Amino acid sequence: MEPFYINIRILPNFSMLLRTLGEGRSMPALHLLTLLSLTIFGGEIAIMFALDYANIENEFLKNAADAAALVVVVFPFLYFFIFRTIMKKNKDLIAFQQQLLVAQEELEQRIEERTTEITIANRELKQMVERLNIRRSEIVRLGEMVNFFQACNNLDEALSVAQSQLQSLFSGLSGVLFLMKASRNFLERAISWGQVIDMEPCYAPDDCWALRRGKPHATGGANGITPCRHLHTAGAYRYICLPLLAHGETLGTLCLQVSEADAGGYDDGDRRSGDRTTFYIAVAESLALAISNLRLRESLRNQAIRDQLTGLFNRRYLLETLERELHRAAARDQCLTVAMVDIDHFKQFNDTFGHAAGDAVLAKLGIAMREWRRGEDVVARYGGEEFAIVFPDLPAELAFERLESLRQTIGSITIDYHGQLLPPLTISAGMAAYPMHAVDQEGLINIADQALYSSKEGGRNRVTVASDTAGLARILKNEDQSISDPAYVRTA
Repeated sequence: MEPFYINIRILPNFSMLLRTLGEGRSMPALHLLTLLSLTIFGGEIAIMFALDYANIENEFLKNAADAAALVVVVFPFLYFFIFRTIMKKNKDLIAFQQQLLVAQEELEQRIEERTTEITIANRELKQMVERLNIRRSEIVRLGEMVNFFQACNNLDEALSVAQSQLQSLFSGLSGVLFLMKASRNFLERAISWGQVIDMEPCYAPDDCWALRRGKPHATGGANGITPCRHLHTAGAYRYICLPLLAHGETLGTLCLQVSEADAGGYDDGDRRSGDRTTFYIAVAESLALAISNLRLRESLRNQAIRDQLTGLFNRRYLLETLERELHRAAARDQCLTVAMVDIDHFKQFNDTFGHAAGDAVLAKLGIAMREWRRGEDVVARYGGEEFAIVFPDLPAELAFERLESLRQTIGSITIDYHGQLLPPLTISAGMAAYPMHAVDQEGLINIADQALYSSKEGGRNRVTVASDTAGLARILKNEDQSISDPAYVRTA
């Protein structure tokens, strides 16, 4: 047997490899090949020693035994140190792959959830933009409605504008506007739009919860809130009553109706999913403020153009109107008649019964003259117990008949003053016509006043037509001069 020597420098590396395999850690391929080479080398040396010791002469058997012994030595190493490590790594790889699959599923789920959230947020953003556009459009239309109200001259005109504006503003809704009467004891229907709403045409303020509480009151449908007594509520409709309040005064109510079946689609944008009470209140406040301002403006205008005692127009309004009607009559080649009327023996009423009785007589006469007048006639208190009447586009003959009917009407009036029956009234009147008697405002009034004095001198309780035809003569004279004047011909 030949002696075998082992390089002791290999032993530290070999021990390190064994320690690495024992701890189950992974090793580099070079270390693994080194360990395998040492194993084969060591095993082959051991087999050679064993074969030499067995002293086998047959070369074939010796080689077969050498190969078998080498397999027996190397196989455990391959199994325990290589294949088992590979299997363990494969198992760890499979586990890691499963973890990756789970993480991938979780990531995909989170991506799907996030995508859903983004889609929902995008849809909500679009809805919000639509709502903002609708809100902006509503604000513009509300501003237009307020602008229309400011341009209206009276309440009737404003109500006509409000009907068309509210129908456009509350698309898909039906509504009724009730206004408080001057007596303050009931409200009356002023305008309505949309479908016919089954509710009372007038009702007392206590019949509406919105007026009693001073804030909007919604009822009907499935909400179970106590309904207003003026509403004929049914299961198919919902109602909201909005009080019209301005400057501490209750002006009326705005009642809106919506079908329960269309509650989700009767409007656009956020009206489908949100409460619209804030918008309704803004409309009601704008409407109430407009009505209050128009009533105040009308009251101030009446105070400026009407006599407070009789309710007739005052002298200032008469003169402005007469000037305008004269220009119109001249432009249209129409006639116009002016009459001056005076109460006979009015001073005796004041001296006998007192000035309060005289005021009662003037107030009663004002009522009678307002009921007697035509729509286009202008009846004004000229001063004291004297009145003036303008008959646009009415010739003197027909004006005389109208004054005669007024004289008879005044004569049939009975005045009860604090239980005392006052003497019958009589009036005297004088009248002048355009262009027969005068062609200007001052001339017509003066000539009609002279005709009035003629009625008083003639015994009172009569109507006198002016006999002065200076106006007609002046017109004829002006026409003759115009025809003979070469300059006028050139101008014409």
